[in-house]
Amino acid sequence: MVRLKGERACALITGEERIRPETARYFACTVEAMPQAFEPGAPFDFIAIDEIQLATDPDRGHVFTDRILHARGRHETMLLGADTMRPALQALDLDIDAERRERFSHLGYAGPVKITKLPKRSAVVAFSAEEVYAIAELLKRQRGGCAVIMGALSPRTRNAQVALYQSGEVDYIVATDAIGMGLNLDVQHIAFASRGKFDGRRRRPLRADEAAQIAGRAGRFRDDGTFGETADCERFDEEMIERIVDHRFEPADTLNWRNSSLDWTSIDALLASLRRPPPDVILRRAPEALDETTLAALGEDGAIRAPVRSPAHVRRLWDLCTLPDFRKHGPDAHLKLVGSFLEKLAEPDARLKDEWMYEHVERLNNAEGGIDILQQRLAHIRTWTYAANRSDWVENAGTWRGRAREIEDRLSDALHERLMQRFVDRRTSALLKTLNAEEDVAAEVDAEGRVMVGGHDIGRLDGLAFLPDATGQTLEGRALRNAAIKALRPVIERKLAAIIEAPDEALSLDHGEARIEMDGAPVARLVAGPDWLTPNVELMGAPDAQPALREAARERVARWLGERCGEILKPLFDLRTALKEADLSGAVRGAAYQLLESGAALDRREGGRNGDGPGAGDRAALHAIGVRAGRTAIWLPGLLKPAGAQMAITLRGVHSGLATMKTPSSASFPLAGATWPDAMLRAAGYIRLGPRAVRADMAERLSWALGRTRRGSETSAFTAPPELAALIGCPIADFPDVLRALGLKPAERDPATNAVTRWRFASQRSAQRRNERQRDVATASGPFAALAALTTPAAKPAPAHRKRRNRQRRPQPKTATS
Repeated sequence: MVRLKGERACALITGEERIRPETARYFACTVEAMPQAFEPGAPFDFIAIDEIQLATDPDRGHVFTDRILHARGRHETMLLGADTMRPALQALDLDIDAERRERFSHLGYAGPVKITKLPKRSAVVAFSAEEVYAIAELLKRQRGGCAVIMGALSPRTRNAQVALYQSGEVDYIVATDAIGMGLNLDVQHIAFASRGKFDGRRRRPLRADEAAQIAGRAGRFRDDGTFGETADCERFDEEMIERIVDHRFEPADTLNWRNSSLDWTSIDALLASLRRPPPDVILRRAPEALDETTLAALGEDGAIRAPVRSPAHVRRLWDLCTLPDFRKHGPDAHLKLVGSFLEKLAEPDARLKDEWMYEHVERLNNAEGGIDILQQRLAHIRTWTYAANRSDWVENAGTWRGRAREIEDRLSDALHERLMQRFVDRRTSALLKTLNAEEDVAAEVDAEGRVMVGGHDIGRLDGLAFLPDATGQTLEGRALRNAAIKALRPVIERKLAAIIEAPDEALSLDHGEARIEMDGAPVARLVAGPDWLTPNVELMGAPDAQPALREAARERVARWLGERCGEILKPLFDLRTALKEADLSGAVRGAAYQLLESGAALDRREGGRNGDGPGAGDRAALHAIGVRAGRTAIWLPGLLKPAGAQMAITLRGVHSGLATMKTPSSASFPLAGATWPDAMLRAAGYIRLGPRAVRADMAERLSWALGRTRRGSETSAFTAPPELAALIGCPIADFPDVLRALGLKPAERDPATNAVTRWRFASQRSAQRRNERQRDVATASGPFAALAALTTPAAKPAPAHRKRRNRQRRPQPKTATS
């Protein structure tokens, strides 16, 4: 109306809201609030009353009946409603020209459907707030959210929820039977979650006409619609389905009626006029409404009856009794509220003072709290909005009308936001819209890799891999992944093209994660290949990119890795070439093969397992192919540098399925508490010496230094200088065990401290057995692995007689002369 005729020409009048410019010529009203013939602006040239079938309603029916009987336009009156009203109107002999208008679209029955399987643009109808909330939460989890419509919502909140649905932000709406009146929605399917409702007095099944009023919301103008039940709802019987589809309902036998020509002489006279019997058989005395029961209850109070002295007092009392019960706290609570108004407004010329209005209105100006709390505040403020619209009740009605409306709007907006927060996953809903859109939606990726689609942050792009904020098989997780696949495809394909053209310096190897990065972002991971020196490469992410583009990017990364390995592990690749081309002896070739399989070092003390190794005559041949051989270890000097050692560790870990270790930076390091397998130690160029891992070249230097010290001693026993421990960076407490691992055994001890003061070299077989035992205890494998299970710190002392016998058998140390 405003769009067609202008704002100043149109008025809106309801029980809660009055927008009435002085120049208004077109009025939109509820039947209760429409101006009567005696009011300013009436009579009107034209009056239309819609939904006249509500004349059979037990609560509002008598108002509709009164307007049907008495509201007339000077030139034309139009009554709109269901065809079931035709016989009643004809019986009233109202001189009506009836015209039937068929529904343009067809309403069909679709049968029961699970809530999670409902088609888009569906409305689910329930008849309690608890059921509405439960269904709405289910739709949020499974379909991204829904709008909620209930009679308890304020008009502003209800309109905001309708706009949410109509805009397409959500595809579902959950409502009470409030959806059946006054709402024009683009609904294609109505699903009943229940077939029973509480009508204010009892819970009863829906009548066919009531179900049809709700089901008729499906379809619009020439668009067909369907209705049915949810999977948990009792099925409609065939007869009821046919009546709804064919619009065949029982005609209205009677209309609810209440006398509107009231007697204002006294309270009793007013009650008597309200209870006057109907003048026509087609009219039925309406059940006592809340205003009537409130008047009767107040009339029994002598303190209230006494001041009511004139028709003006009676009229004022009746006006207060017609106060709507927005709060729904029950008849007693409503009676108490009306009584509080009556205390201030008993006199016809009395008005509510600003102080009293401020006390009751301003305490409701609080938008905090959940849905239930906000609904309670809204119900209270709607009472005061109604009062403020009565200029004959409130002293400064215009001021308080604006203030009450302001607070109601604020609470309504807050309630709408709470409903959105609880029942709408806006991000998931927006992503589902993106997936259903025919046109592509571009993804935006910021400097930190955060991905934005349609203004929503959906996750992070780490190299080629999308990491959604939600995972799993939930609706949100699926929506995030699918939206990312669709929106990120061009972004990822540009990244693949950049990898193909990337210079070598843009690529790097993350040894800790065994993956290749470009400009700091991971793009590929290393996987086991045919041998440990030639790993394979697979891309991390981009599974939906063009296969040819993915393969080209993978080949580029693999080529870079091969060149990088060839550069850093050049000694090993040179050794492999020498094995193919050089004429080597069997011992030299065997040592080279073992070193090629091992990495940077071999432990020569493991001769019992790996062969005796090359002799002194073969060392020159090994030296010629870049290998150093000593009495303790064989190693590749070029791989003992940190870069070579780290690369060897990484490749060995990838091939063996072992965790990548960090390259040691010292000549030795403790093994206690560490999980260093021998394969990883050898790959890094270390050998196991007792409780420590010692770099192969330093272990050899220590062995030669001990040999020189032995040769300088007059006897086979000699003192190991403490500075030799510093040579390999070993604490002095660990040094005796290192010496034992090198094949030395105690020769003399200090009687006071039992510390070893002199050492001698053990036989080769004895040293080998000792080293095997130490290694097997450390790695829990091999023939001495059982020693690892020992938990006692020392063996049980032998009996005294065995000690004496052992002492007698122990040979005395040899002197130099002997």
